[in-house]
Amino acid sequence: MSLSRFPTSPADVIVADASVLINLNATGYFEAILKASVCTVHVTQNAFDELKRGSRNGHRDSSDVEALAERGLIKIVDLAQNAEPVYRALIEGPASETLDDGEAATIAYAHAIGAVALIDEKKASRICSGRFPDLCVASTAELLLDTRISRALGSSHADAVLLALTGARMNVPPEHLDAIRRLIGEESASRCRSLPQRRVRSS
Repeated sequence: MSLSRFPTSPADVIVADASVLINLNATGYFEAILKASVCTVHVTQNAFDELKRGSRNGHRDSSDVEALAERGLIKIVDLAQNAEPVYRALIEGPASETLDDGEAATIAYAHAIGAVALIDEKKASRICSGRFPDLCVASTAELLLDTRISRALGSSHADAVLLALTGARMNVPPEHLDAIRRLIGEESASRCRSLPQRRVRSS
């Protein structure tokens, strides 16, 4: 599957939300995926702080992300001043039209620098579609289906995606469900609580 919406140059940027980083870490091939994606991966300090709060419950995602950042595979960034108006608009207002701090920062930063926003939550994707139609928004599932990732992971590709689904309960947008099911197989898909299950028609 060729996903032309993803950048192909190290000079290009993907801004990953906290849930995306959790999903990628759950695959067991976080570093390989980052290297295969070619472009630069940024995470806002806001999203990183969400990961650090998870460490109180024994989760290692923040320390793993920090280690990758120290090796130059991820860049942890502060919100630029020109991202503040969008950020404020996304955290202030009615609950149906606002997002949590990390998601808002991810979208605002990506919008400010013209990057790809990598987010998984349905509400965030809906808000982006309505308010920022020119912003390129993608999901973890879409990234994992990229041919660059499949080539890098080889025979471990399906197992890595299955771990994201079972270990992190990765959300899969409807347009990518069939591809994910084909990759991991129907038997594994039927056991994934994070995937909608096919209805069995009675004869």
